Amino acid sequence: QLSSILATDQLVNLVVTNLRSLTGVAHISLWQPADQQSAGQPRVSALLARQTDGDEVHPVTGMAIPLAADRDLIVRAFTSGATQFELQPDPLTQGQWLQPGCGVLALPMVVNDLAVAVAVLQDPDPVNQLRFQQDLAQGVIGQAAIAMQNASLYAEVRALNVDLEQRVAARTRELQEEKDR
Repeated sequence: QLSSILATDQLVNLVVTNLRSLTGVAHISLWQPADQQSAGQPRVSALLARQTDGDEVHPVTGMAIPLAADRDLIVRAFTSGATQFELQPDPLTQGQWLQPGCGVLALPMVVNDLAVAVAVLQDPDPVNQLRFQQDLAQGVIGQAAIAMQNASLYAEVRALNVDLEQRVAARTRELQEEKDR
């Protein structure tokens, strides 16, 4: 189902809701760069919570974490491209995204050796709900990362096509005006 969806928002929704349903974790969130990444502008200054599912003490959707917060598990997963797992994360080094009493599994979504997003699973029983579900979650995340990259590339191609069509129409008008003179 992932490969047939070309809208990023739909993919994010599908990943978050299905991953929570499959794993049974208490809370899941998906974080993506707040700035648009492209070949000409790969710099990211913050990560933004695009969607969440589960019980929240503080609303997480729309929350941003600056990449300068290098002790944050989500930032570490994104910048290193490596899974981060903590049984009892320190609330003082994490943001308000951390649900009280929960362990954290932060899984980077990697495409071509670069993280494009991070899925964060939280549960009060981190060993049984997170560690044992890690392989399943990683498989879903890997497929989702590829699907999200494909959706991004498809959106870029559509935007380029629109631009090209506008240029052709403008040039056609110019040529028609010259011919009519």
